[in-house]
Amino acid sequence: MIALFTIIVWLISVNYFHYSDTGQLIINNATTTVTFLMVFLIQSIQNKDSYALKK
Repeated sequence: MIALFTIIVWLISVNYFHYSDTGQLIINNATTTVTFLMVFLIQSIQNKDSYALKK
C-alpha cells in the first residue's frame, strides 16, 4: 500500500513539476533513501538469524 501511494504521489508531482528535473530528483532521492534503509533492515534480520542458528 505504501508503494502504491508513493507511485500515485510521484505521478501527481511529476505532472505538477511538468516533467522537470525537480520531479525526477524527488523520486530518485526517495528511492535511494528507501533502498539504503532496506539494506540495513535486511542485514539486521540476517545477523539475528545467524546468531539464533549458532546457539
